[in-house]
Amino acid sequence: VSQSRYERQASLLDNGIPVQQQTRLFHEGSGQTVPLRDKEDAHDYRYFACPGLLPVPVSKELLEEIRAQLPPLPREIIANLKENYELSSAEALFLFEQSSVMQFFEKSCSHLTHARPKAVANLLLSEIMGYCRKEEISFETLTLSSKDLALMAERLADKTLSSKTAKQLLSLLLSGESDVDALIEKHDLRQLQDLSFLNKVVAEVVAEYPSQLPSIVTGK
Repeated sequence: VSQSRYERQASLLDNGIPVQQQTRLFHEGSGQTVPLRDKEDAHDYRYFACPGLLPVPVSKELLEEIRAQLPPLPREIIANLKENYELSSAEALFLFEQSSVMQFFEKSCSHLTHARPKAVANLLLSEIMGYCRKEEISFETLTLSSKDLALMAERLADKTLSSKTAKQLLSLLLSGESDVDALIEKHDLRQLQDLSFLNKVVAEVVAEYPSQLPSIVTGK
């Protein structure tokens, strides 16, 4: 039937004749098809229940049991990412389309105690994925652990790291090193938060270079 249909339609098209939407009857003896009726639009293609098939009753209990076994729909996954992790639609969609990144993100968030998931998302989607694109490597090849990423977000939240030193730390982690707190101490990445000490340092610098003070005050 398929070969006959192919040959007939090819012949029509070769001769510049449009193929009509039709129901056609196939004659096995001649190998030809003949039209039964024309179909003008989609509403002409109707499906009717077969009288030879008995209805299959399905209970509400069975439907609920089957529904409970189904995996979440894409829209449900994206909605959960937005609601549970404070993500934008674009961020949630990106994670949904990159299953390995989404799993890593969710695992990292499970290690959080004070930092917000948004901080993990910013590090992951901006800095880490940017690194992967720049180096032309896949995310799956990274040795960075979800626990280290979570702890890095925590150290940003508690002001141990600045945005600048966080990038330095991330570079170390992406190069294969691990243990966030140990790396912070080893590479002197801790952000100074003692205001009295900072004020003392500023006073000493101003006293040593008084001529530079006007330029600093005016932002030059």
